[in-house]
Amino acid sequence: MSKQLTTSEPYTAYRALGCLPFGIEKFDTEDVEDSTLPGVIVKFGELYCRVELPDSFGELCGGRFDSRGALVTHIKKYHASHVAVSPAGKTGNPSMQKIFEARPWYNSIMKRHNELAAAKAPVTAPEIPSPPREVRKRRPPIDTTPVTIPARSERIEPPTYKAGNKKKNIVKGDINFTEAAKIAKKKGAKIPCLECKRSAAEAGNRAPKNCNFNRFCATGKYFNLEYNDGEDTDEEDEDEEN
Repeated sequence: MSKQLTTSEPYTAYRALGCLPFGIEKFDTEDVEDSTLPGVIVKFGELYCRVELPDSFGELCGGRFDSRGALVTHIKKYHASHVAVSPAGKTGNPSMQKIFEARPWYNSIMKRHNELAAAKAPVTAPEIPSPPREVRKRRPPIDTTPVTIPARSERIEPPTYKAGNKKKNIVKGDINFTEAAKIAKKKGAKIPCLECKRSAAEAGNRAPKNCNFNRFCATGKYFNLEYNDGEDTDEEDEDEEN
């Protein structure tokens, strides 16, 4: 086999096919000496049998072989009843004319094959990915471990701002609740406290990072705050009566 043909891209694609190229026609024929049958013309390098089967309404044999010689042998053995093989001419290396004639022929049949293959390929709509599912984060369970609240006599004065800040709307002397939370945490308080967590959960909000120091806030019980005044009064009165 000539390198000029085997290195040709169309011929390489032709050899790689597992069946007859789409759209290819039966062998051309010519008169052959010493035979009344039409002689099929097998192209240089052909591997697929294009003999039209008798009474098949145009169906071609389609057998695939490793070389032109094996293909010719197949035709002479299995199709000798209705076709002959046109002689290839001189044996030995093929002429450059045969090679130049073969290359455009393979180019044309593979071009036709690719066109038909593309037309037969199913057209599918592009797959549109579904939007990602929203993953909701689970709220951590509320810690219900009880915390010991200091007695009234153990409460301390809350820390205050030593300087004001107009941008942050801070006035000198106001309670610094951030520092108050730090002090309470050192004394064993859980920040945020259970009451503040419950309030946030009931409102459908996430647990706050700090306590809100309202009258129900357990952390606020560590300090002498205004809303703490008057609490525990009944207990103290009972102690005095006893």
